[in-house]
Amino acid sequence: MSSSHKRSEIINNYFENFDKPRILILGDSHLGYAIKNKFLKSDDISLAYHGDNLYNWYIYYNFFVDSGKIPDYVFIESGNHLMSEKRFTDSSSLIGHFNYILLNKNNFDFVGYKKFIKITLLTLFPFISDSTPNAVRTFFKMTSDYDKNHNIISRLSLDYFQKDYEFVDNEEIISKRTNLLYSKKSTQFIEKYKKLIGFFISNGSKVYLINSPLHSKVQSQQNDYIFKQLNNNQVKLLDFTESIPDSMFNDIDHIKSIHSQYFTDLFYDKLNFNE
Repeated sequence: MSSSHKRSEIINNYFENFDKPRILILGDSHLGYAIKNKFLKSDDISLAYHGDNLYNWYIYYNFFVDSGKIPDYVFIESGNHLMSEKRFTDSSSLIGHFNYILLNKNNFDFVGYKKFIKITLLTLFPFISDSTPNAVRTFFKMTSDYDKNHNIISRLSLDYFQKDYEFVDNEEIISKRTNLLYSKKSTQFIEKYKKLIGFFISNGSKVYLINSPLHSKVQSQQNDYIFKQLNNNQVKLLDFTESIPDSMFNDIDHIKSIHSQYFTDLFYDKLNFNE
């Protein structure tokens, strides 16, 4: 089973066992590595996963809407890497969500029929895309938190294994990674992101954008561009770009798992609403 299939199954089971969260965190591996459910407060949850994009986040949030468990606050990734054309057009992270898109009009309308056709092909033939391994290679924990009948025992099941590496200061590797993340921007991203944020607000959630921490090698690539493009006074920005030392990174944009608790504490310290 791919991680996306397992991911959608675990998330779906979550709603059958738990009350609505106070805080919902949505993002990709930048936030998924930085914040683990095991360090969050009991009524908060992170659904930030490797390779996810705004289409995943719409579907996850819509789970809450359909179940009547709308979170009080949504904290969502807003780093400039999200605008990458490759990330925006990639559909591999939606493998496993086929039924949730096909059978839910809101999900289908947001995804669109053209992307749905791509998702259908990827679901039937999961390795026709060179991006697919990003969505299938990360496996979730199979522990006592997730029993043989696929029932969630705790939120720890929503976390996934992360390998820690020592940072490699190799300019060629860093340059390739930087180009992949920031070189070609989608012209459609901002309008789609605005619709996503509007969906959160229209359902009563308060929205905070998060710029995840970056290694000093690439901090100049990130700013408040997405936040400014929203031009919405109901949305706030938490900028963690320069919040942690370089020694805590695996690479230019991922925190080592051993420092997740440090960053999670930092995240809570920066909140400006009554906890």
